Amino acid sequence: MALSAIAAGAIRIGSMFARGAGKGGGLLRKALQKKTKVKRESVARDKVLNKRIGEKRKRREKETLLETFKTRGKSGMSPDVPGKSFLERVLEFIGVLLVGWLVDKLPQIIQWVKDFIERAKLLIKNLESFVSNLGKWFKSIGSVVSAHVENFLNFDFNDKSGKVDKAMKDLGDAFKGMKDDLKGMENAIKSSMGKPREGDFSGDTSEDKTMNYLMSQGLTQQQAAGIAGNLKQESGFNPKADNTGEGESGKGHYGIAQWDKKDRWPKVKKWMLDNKLDPYSLEGQLKAMMWEAERRGDLPKIRQTTTAEESAKSWLKNFERSGEKPGEAGYENRIKYARALGSKQISGATLGTAPSQEGLPALPPTDTLGGGVQRYGASRGSRKHAGVDFDISGNEKFYSRIGGVVVGSPFKYGDDGLAIDIYNQQLGVYERIAEARNILVKPGQKVQPGQAVVQGESGTGVIHYEIRKKIEGGFENTVDPIAFLRSAKSGATIARTPTASDVASHISMGGQPQNTIMIIEEEAPPPMMMGGSGGSSPVIVMGESLNSIIKKQLLTSLAYT
Repeated sequence: MALSAIAAGAIRIGSMFARGAGKGGGLLRKALQKKTKVKRESVARDKVLNKRIGEKRKRREKETLLETFKTRGKSGMSPDVPGKSFLERVLEFIGVLLVGWLVDKLPQIIQWVKDFIERAKLLIKNLESFVSNLGKWFKSIGSVVSAHVENFLNFDFNDKSGKVDKAMKDLGDAFKGMKDDLKGMENAIKSSMGKPREGDFSGDTSEDKTMNYLMSQGLTQQQAAGIAGNLKQESGFNPKADNTGEGESGKGHYGIAQWDKKDRWPKVKKWMLDNKLDPYSLEGQLKAMMWEAERRGDLPKIRQTTTAEESAKSWLKNFERSGEKPGEAGYENRIKYARALGSKQISGATLGTAPSQEGLPALPPTDTLGGGVQRYGASRGSRKHAGVDFDISGNEKFYSRIGGVVVGSPFKYGDDGLAIDIYNQQLGVYERIAEARNILVKPGQKVQPGQAVVQGESGTGVIHYEIRKKIEGGFENTVDPIAFLRSAKSGATIARTPTASDVASHISMGGQPQNTIMIIEEEAPPPMMMGGSGGSSPVIVMGESLNSIIKKQLLTSLAYT
């Protein structure tokens, strides 16, 4: 029974497998087919995913390449190296900024290079001349010794032959030449090579305008007269003077200084055009003449002269170089004209009254040390004090009182700080402001009364202030600055004797209490000032009698506290 049942079950199972196989592989076949389909779909999905990943990577590479390309004009694009670090990109950015700055400053850089080249040429020229004169100097020493020996052997103890005298003259000329060359080298380093300097061209005639301009450049009247005397002979101050009538591009010479048309005139004309000056005007040609003379080293030689005749000879020899000799009409005319201009009253250049001081920044205190040591004319041992010392401290500024044109470059005033000279052509005087730490103006700059020109003192605690009739010399060429400023016509505080109303105005203005002033009328130690920072702080002055204080301008000082 049991065996038969088992056999029947086996037969049924076998028939089931037989039926499944007969219908297309049965259940097993279906299962295998399903598994294969799933695997095939998985492989397809992986292919799509990998394709997308590859496309994304290629797109990113293309974007990176595009972002790192740089334009290169019309020729297309040039790729940069991708994948730079942060530091490399920062340095690249700084480089771009630097290139932009260089492009922006290119005109100034080019001008600086031109200026440097001009200075180098002038320096080399003067150095070569110095070496030449040094050789002449040593040679002259030998000539002096030789001449003495020869005279001794010939018993010519009085030098009747003139050999010693001639050798000594050659020695002196060589030494003077070396001094001029050193000045020329200094000029090559300090002088203005590129831009024209401002100047004063006022005057009734071209002759006076020329003289005033030359003096506004720091020359004395005698030095200016020597130059102007030459110009009068050359052209009569006519900027269109043409000695052949063939035009500026023909033969001969042109302009106030009769520049050679083939060489010098084209150069000075180009300089005037580059600096936006009219090349056919007196003003333009005078500025060009001074620029050329400065470059060539002729101005330092002029500044060594003291008379109109010396100046005229120096300008003829070094600048004009006409070849005229003593006794010839042209040579003698130059000397005659120079002497006349040296003694002529130039229109607009006479000593006048100071401009109004009304509204200008207040002068700092002075005479606070007592004994009059800060005053004009005070004893300085073997000399006299040529100006007035005004007390300043820290970074205080000091202001021009008369205005004018800055002449020359800032210079050391003895061992105490820097100094600057300002020439006022209408007044015919120079304003010297010295013992400063910093100079705020440049050579050739026009300065208005009340404009700050220096800042800070050099350690002396004061600013030294002078009014000079001549730029050179000592006390003899100066005037009392306070007395000069008193000549202001409109009656500023420092230019007139204070009245009772003035004193009252210092004490109270507009009914509001101001600095209280107490004056103790007795002979006392040197003046002392004590002031606070507030508007109503008391100021106590102890000094001499009220009249004496007024005389010494101490009331003026009180107004500044």
